[in-house]
Amino acid sequence: MCLLCNCLLAKYACNRMDDLMIVKTFECGQLLTNNYVIYNPETSNCIVIDIADNPVSLFKFIDDNNLKPVKLLLTHGHSDHIAGLGQFRQKYGDVPVAIGTEDAEMITNEHYNLSALMGLSIKFDPAQQLLEDGDTIEFESLEFQVIAVPGHTKGGMAFYCPQLAMAFVGDTLFTGGMGRYDFPGGCKEQLVKGVKEKLFALPKETITYSGHGPGSTIGYEKKCNPCFW
Repeated sequence: MCLLCNCLLAKYACNRMDDLMIVKTFECGQLLTNNYVIYNPETSNCIVIDIADNPVSLFKFIDDNNLKPVKLLLTHGHSDHIAGLGQFRQKYGDVPVAIGTEDAEMITNEHYNLSALMGLSIKFDPAQQLLEDGDTIEFESLEFQVIAVPGHTKGGMAFYCPQLAMAFVGDTLFTGGMGRYDFPGGCKEQLVKGVKEKLFALPKETITYSGHGPGSTIGYEKKCNPCFW
C-alpha cells in the first residue's frame, strides 16, 4: 500500500468506528496539534484526547452535538498538547483529567512543559488522575489500555483500544517518523525501544492517531518507517 493510500485510510476509515462510537479529529493551535473526540451519539458522552490552545473547532463540535465530556486524556505534557486545559475546564467544569505520572508536573510548571522557552507561562491546576503503564480506562463499552512509551517525554502515554483497533500515540510515533527526543526528558534509545517493543507489538491493522499530521497503521509503520530499521 502506498503512503498516500495508507494515510487516507487512517484519516477517513475511522470517522465511523462501529454502530455506536465515532471519532473526530481537530487540528488546533499554532503547531496544528491533533485533538480527538470519541463519542457515543446515543448517550452523547465523549472523551477528549489532548487539548491544544485555541480549541474553538473542538468546542463548537461538542456543543453543536450536545456532547458531554466525561474525561480528558493527555498523551504527554508538552505545552502544545495541554494549552487549552484552562479553557476546557472553564467551559465544561470539573471533568477528570488524566496524564502519565512522570509528566504530571508539566501541567503545573511552565518550565517543564516548555512554554517558558517561548516566552509564555502555560500552567494549570494538577490532573485528577495519574496514569501508569498497564492501567485501563473504561468508556462506555470500550476499554483503553494505557501504554507507557517514554522518550519524547518521561511520562508519554499511548492509549490503545482493542475493540476499535486503534491507538492514540501522541508524539511518540508519526507517519514515517517519530517524536523529538532532544527536549529535556527525552531519550532516543527509550523512544525507539518503546515503539518497537510496545507499539509494534499491537496488531498490524491497528490504526495510529498521532499528535501531529496524518494517521497510519501499526503494520505500515513497522514495515516502512525508517526511524526503526
